[in-house]
Order: sequence, then structure tokens, then C-alpha cells
Amino acid sequence: MNYNDIANQRLANQQIIPGTIADPKQLAEWMGALQAQDLRMVKWAFGLRTQGTNLKTVDKAIDEGEIIRTHLLRPTWHFVSPEYIIPLLELSAPRLKSSLKHRQDFLGLTPEILDESIIIISDILKGKDLKIEDIAHELKKGGVDTDNHGIYHILLWAELSFIICSGKVSGNRQTYALLKDRVHQDGSFSKEEALGMLAKTYFTSHGPATIKDFSWWSGLPVRDIKIALENSGNELESIEVNKTVYWSGKNNIHDIPDDFACLLPAFDELIISYTDRSAVLTRADHKKAVSNNGIFRPVVIIRNQVAGLWKAVKSKEKIIIELSLFRKVKKTEKAAIEKAADDYGRFLGKMTEVKYS
Repeated sequence: MNYNDIANQRLANQQIIPGTIADPKQLAEWMGALQAQDLRMVKWAFGLRTQGTNLKTVDKAIDEGEIIRTHLLRPTWHFVSPEYIIPLLELSAPRLKSSLKHRQDFLGLTPEILDESIIIISDILKGKDLKIEDIAHELKKGGVDTDNHGIYHILLWAELSFIICSGKVSGNRQTYALLKDRVHQDGSFSKEEALGMLAKTYFTSHGPATIKDFSWWSGLPVRDIKIALENSGNELESIEVNKTVYWSGKNNIHDIPDDFACLLPAFDELIISYTDRSAVLTRADHKKAVSNNGIFRPVVIIRNQVAGLWKAVKSKEKIIIELSLFRKVKKTEKAAIEKAADDYGRFLGKMTEVKYS
């Protein structure tokens, strides 16, 4: 195995090379978690990786609670399946809550205020899905100050307290709902089982990857990483490449056609879930694709490498895909890019036009 094989295998394991996954819920289960900082873009991450999925399909999966958006792992927004949210929160919440104390003190959010906020939120969300401004309004009515970004911290605390998660889609906005109304699994995993499940899922869907990659992606402390690997079963294998050990599921090496291309969404798992991204993104191009303050831009993949940036500009009749490529492209590569743009357009139900800068 070499770096080219690593890039190919990651594209296949992450289901970017068309696989067998049919719907968003299956994909969330396969991936373990998908970073969802940009809600519009992560919907396309589901569309890119599943067969025949469009925007309405993803919104329906959110509305019906087949995929749940909440904060966990590092933490940041993630989409997860209902079956995984409880064990992942159990692994994440105690550590993340402890890390929030300094911010609580700065915002003046005492334990008493947070407890009162939980009571109010639990009451107002009974049988409802509400947007953030509606929740902030009700908290203020109850005497809780939500200014100075306090509302975001209160909602994060409620997520990590197993009280709330994403509700139904409102336009392109997230709403919040009670976790117990959206998720009915009992979460009956021991810590060892949950750790093993997470390691197995990550390395199978994201591998080949290193232990350092898994530690970054999961946010787990070092002491839990060893336990996770010990409890992942016999379905993982390791291989050494240039003195670095990579882990993955027991899959064959995949080959990617020279004329394959796709439009990868911002903050996509193919880029963000590894500490070393050089298998798909050269060091020279890294600063173009990832900003110094951690913004992961939408990128164009040609074969198995990042080859440029893209953005979608809406007009009345169509979506214009504006490209900023890092190199000249061949005729066959250009055709593949335009096919990838058509795929994005089909996901949105729009015609597309590609513009090269």
C-alpha cells in the first residue's frame, strides 16, 4: 500500500465512489458521525454518498428523526443515527461539560441558571420544534439572560445534558426538539462496547487512518483510545506505510478511474477527519483549501486529489458552479467535473452551469 492506495481506499470507504448505501440513515450508521457545522453543505454530503438521494430526501430524514444533528465528539455539530446518539453522548458529554466551566464563568451562567434553563426548555419544547430565537424569547420571559451569546452555550449544555437535539427542518434552519421525543433507543451500551463500536465504525468507514487521526476525530482521551481498539473486534487490520501504521476494515484496494470527479462539500469528512491530509491534499494547496482559522472550503476532487475550489451561485433558473482550479485540466477531467456539477444540480432539483475562473 502507498499514499495513492490510501487516497483511493478512503474515497471508497467514505462512499464517495458510488457504493451500496441507499439512504441518509444508513450512511449515518456507516460513518458513525458526519461533521455538520454547515447545515446546507452537510446535506450535500449525504447526497454525494447515497444513491438517488435529493435534498427533499435528506430533509425528510431529518424531519422523521432518521438522522439527528447535535454537538458531540470534539465537540462540533454532527449528524448521527438515533441508534448511536446516546452512546456517543455518553462518551462525549462528561468530558465536554468539564471543558465548558471557564466559558460558563465568563458568561455568568451559574449551575443554578443552567438548571433553570433546562427546566424552561424542557417545558416549552413539549410536543414542539422551536427555532433558537423562539427558545431565547421564552428563556428571557423566564428571567434567563440569553445575550452575549449565552443562548448558544445554554443550548449546548442542554444537548450535552441529553435534553434536546435537532427537530424538523424549517426552511434551511434547524429547530430544536426534546431528545426523548426524537430518539427512542435505550442506549444500552457499556462504555467498553461504545468505545469499541466507535473505533470499528471510524476505521471501517474512514480508513486507512492512524490512531492519531482517530484521536482527533473522536476527541477521546488517550486512555480511552486503547480500550476502543481492544474492543473493536477482529474486523480491523493494520498496515505500515513509510513507518506509519494505518488501520482500516478488511477491504480490498480500490482503483479510481482517471476521469472521476466530484464536488466535495465544506467541512467534509474526507478532509476534516484526519490529522494528516496529504494523501488527498498537497501541502502546497492546503492553505487554499483550509484557512488558518479552520474553515474547510468546498473542494473539487479529480480522481483522488483535491484539484480546486468551488462555490454555488443561485439564479432563478439554475445553479452556477464557479470553479477556481489549482491546475489546468484535461478534456476528460473537464467533462467529469461538469458531470459532478450535474449531480449536485440533480440533488437540488436545478439545472447547472459551470464557470471556470
